[in-house]
Amino acid sequence: MVEEIYTAYLKVRQRAYKKRVPVFFVGYSLGGLMGCDLLLLQHDVSYDRMVLFAPALSITVEGYLLKALMPFPNMVIDSLSPIYYRSNMGTPMAAYKALFEAVDHFNKNANDKLNIPTLIFIDEKDEFVPFVKLNEIITQRKLDRWQVHVVRKDSHIGENVSYHLIIDNDSVGPQSGSR
Repeated sequence: MVEEIYTAYLKVRQRAYKKRVPVFFVGYSLGGLMGCDLLLLQHDVSYDRMVLFAPALSITVEGYLLKALMPFPNMVIDSLSPIYYRSNMGTPMAAYKALFEAVDHFNKNANDKLNIPTLIFIDEKDEFVPFVKLNEIITQRKLDRWQVHVVRKDSHIGENVSYHLIIDNDSVGPQSGSR
């Protein structure tokens, strides 16, 4: 997967150079983690800015309970997202294994190369990415160019929509706010 992301980055960088525009990275959840991890893995990768939506730089304790299912890499865990958000009906355990490995790599290797202008949007009640831990990472790694904006879902959205899902009006509401 890293090779595919790196290849895509090289294409973006080449196009940005030709057009004389900056390279911005935008990532949601696992995508946010993968973009940060790529920055740490490849010495020639750089972004001018990042925008991260609920980046999976850390996982809640409940998320780590899935590790018990690692002996079954072909098992697929059904998606809890509403059907119209799904690109797949579930996630294979092999993908969760890759997620856990990427989180471990990020936490062992995070350094000041990450300290570029970055906006993070996250709901404090996110069930998958621990808000407090994300702030600890920012503080401990001295990522003083990172700004966290808390997403608050509209009260009429209801309780059946995941707090991790913060991508459009249907998941946060038209009047949602951030601080």
